[in-house]
This record gives sequence, C-alpha cells and structure tokens, in this order.
Amino acid sequence: MSDLWCKTCGKFKSSAGHTCPPKWQVWGEDLGGRDRDDALEVFAVDAEYAAQDAAEIDDAGGDYSIVSGSEVRVFVAKEGSDKIQQFIVSGESVPQYNANEISSEDIKLIDKMEKEGFRYDAHWGSFRGMNCQIKERELKKQLNEGKSLLEIIRGMPK
Repeated sequence: MSDLWCKTCGKFKSSAGHTCPPKWQVWGEDLGGRDRDDALEVFAVDAEYAAQDAAEIDDAGGDYSIVSGSEVRVFVAKEGSDKIQQFIVSGESVPQYNANEISSEDIKLIDKMEKEGFRYDAHWGSFRGMNCQIKERELKKQLNEGKSLLEIIRGMPK
C-alpha cells in the first residue's frame, strides 16, 4: 500500500492530515457470520457506511450476490458499543464503457478484415469470422512478414 493510503484503516490520507474513522463490526446470517464474534470489521464514518463497506468486502470475496440483486439484513455496532443498528443492504451493477482511439494503420487493417467477412472483437483483441479467429497481434505479425491478407485468412485454422 502506498503512503497515500492509511495502513490501519485503508482510507485515503489527504494532504490536510488523516484521522482513521471509527471501527465497526458488521454481521448477519448472509454476511460475515451469524453473530458478533464472527463480524467483519470495517472503518467507516457511520453505521450506514460500515454496512455498505462490509457488503462490498463480502461480495468481492465470493459470488457478488448482493450486487446481483440480493438483499441481506445486517447488524452493525461501533467497536466497544452495545448499540446495534440493523440495515437491509442491496447493491447494483453499474455498466462502465471505455473508448480508445484507433490508429489510422489499425483502421485500414480492420476495414480490410471486415471486407473479408470478419468482425473485430476488441475485448479479445481478435478478428472472428468464417468459423475461425485470429489474434490481432498474430495478424499484424504475419502481415509484417510479408504475407497477404488472403494468404493469412486461407491459413487460419477452422
């Protein structure tokens, strides 16, 4: 962990100084164990944020059931306190999109491949079509070796 993050609570340390938020215990049948002895411990500004942080920690360690639509009942108490608050925690998956500019050289390559019936799959970095696929880097390598696009397509495994 870099010096920008507190080694105790894991929170960001601002240039104005840092004080760790209070420690909370969060538990429940479907989160962190059934009783307070099995609770997840999180640092948060209040009980609500503690419930949310614990759900994020628990979800990330498994099947993401909360962010997939499940709701769980949790119990939250500040460390050393007998006051217990209860929350229903839910989550949602938020789509994220990215855009990367394509170089003029790559545009020409993609256009050529699409004319041959292939579709570029940016996620896998490959071209798919005619029941076969070729990785973009392999295609570029073969083109740089002097092979024609038609030779490459004909030599692709089906």
